[in-house]
Amino acid sequence: MKKDNFLFYIFLVLLIYIQSFSQQFSQDIIIEESYLGYVNAPVIGIDHNNNIAVLWQNVIDTLDVFKYVESLNGGTTFDSIRIVDQFRQYFEEIYGGTSFIKYDAFNNPLVSYFIRTYPASDYHFIKKSSDGGLSFPSDCTRVITTQPYTDFLFLDDTTGIMAFAHSSNIHVYKTLDGGDSFFYLSKVDTNTRPNHNVSLVETGNHNLICFWSKSSMYYHDTYYSISSDLGMSFAPMIKLDSTHHHSYGVDAVAYKNYVFVVYCGLRDSLGIKVILNKSTDYGQTYVGEKILYDYGNTSLGYSVAPSIEFHPAVGLCVVWGHDDILFTRSKDFGVTFDSTVIVATGTMGLNRYRSHQSMAISDSGDISVVSLRNDPNHYQYIVMNKARLPLLTKFEISDIYKNETYILNQNYPNPFNNQTTISFYLPKSENVEIEIYDINGRLVNTLLTRKLNWGLHSIIWNGLNADGQEVSSGIYLYHIKTKDYSQTRKLVLLK
Repeated sequence: MKKDNFLFYIFLVLLIYIQSFSQQFSQDIIIEESYLGYVNAPVIGIDHNNNIAVLWQNVIDTLDVFKYVESLNGGTTFDSIRIVDQFRQYFEEIYGGTSFIKYDAFNNPLVSYFIRTYPASDYHFIKKSSDGGLSFPSDCTRVITTQPYTDFLFLDDTTGIMAFAHSSNIHVYKTLDGGDSFFYLSKVDTNTRPNHNVSLVETGNHNLICFWSKSSMYYHDTYYSISSDLGMSFAPMIKLDSTHHHSYGVDAVAYKNYVFVVYCGLRDSLGIKVILNKSTDYGQTYVGEKILYDYGNTSLGYSVAPSIEFHPAVGLCVVWGHDDILFTRSKDFGVTFDSTVIVATGTMGLNRYRSHQSMAISDSGDISVVSLRNDPNHYQYIVMNKARLPLLTKFEISDIYKNETYILNQNYPNPFNNQTTISFYLPKSENVEIEIYDINGRLVNTLLTRKLNWGLHSIIWNGLNADGQEVSSGIYLYHIKTKDYSQTRKLVLLK
């Protein structure tokens, strides 16, 4: 028995050591070395086959060159560099940069980059490759704004939404052809100029949420706005953080009913912190701020640009910092986090710079982080650091998917004509009733009355009453009831 206990102890120690070792990041993998001109921080993308791509800007004399490269083996080697675009610098150009790499259903990359000119005009360029990134067309979509911040997400194989920070609002554009062309759709009213990044997510109930930071007289604050009609309109903005009066550098990710938001925060003179905020009800409410890292009294002088990604088999991953780049992971949807790990260090005269779109997660658990490294001899390097994280076990996945709260989602679509879907989440197995009432409180139909297992469920209402007859157009109520929970929401039937 003692021998068995001893062997088990040795096995446990080895397992902990292996998992700890597997979270250490590699030395710099150099993608490009440059001595001419200057280079801006790169962005990274990962396609549906787990192939990695990197996009960056290199300015040589008066020539802007935007470069793209792919790796088909997780960053071990990279293909030859491809030129996405190059042109003579714009008149009175201040700087430029890259925004993102996104992939359509056929693994064709959509890339975005920008040029900022004096006094405050930003030229955004969006290009789509039709051959998997082997080449890029000469023509592109161009949008002029007053801020360099933008984000994009695909809603399906061909439809996508793009948000641009502009003046005192955020302009929303839409594509119906996979990114080959865009048209203006709507705007998010922000009252004052949005800055320090824009982040756009789609929740599990098909709401869109736009996050941004904006300047007030003395502080930066982080806000969000929700669209329940896929970007046609956005609700009035809501302040995300009421504790930290100086919050900025927001990035967000959504998965099913969860929305995770990470940003920098400063409360009075207590130092910069990296903060996570979380919603479990599709972004309607947030549970409060969780400090991931506290810089204390360290004087930074810049945003640490936190970036967040989620993968169902890996968990929630956050990377932040310039110079010293740091990383942490949560395996339980943001309840707890692993110890902070150093991705790369900026000591010994090395200065590192990241963008918000600097991290990618593969299905096998590979974490890739890209950055720009400047050395004292004026060489500039586009580099990547990698780590292999252990995948979540089936027991860990089963446990974290058991949400502790009940959720009744807004029906979709709403308003509806023929039928609409009502989805809800149960934290435990129990008897459930779903009923439809008219606006006067009269029972119209009972859709469900039986025992269900824990998890996410959905049911369809086709606009019929209990007798199978069509009901008239109007506002109706749908009501869920269990032993410990009841909730009512409105829906609209239009014929």
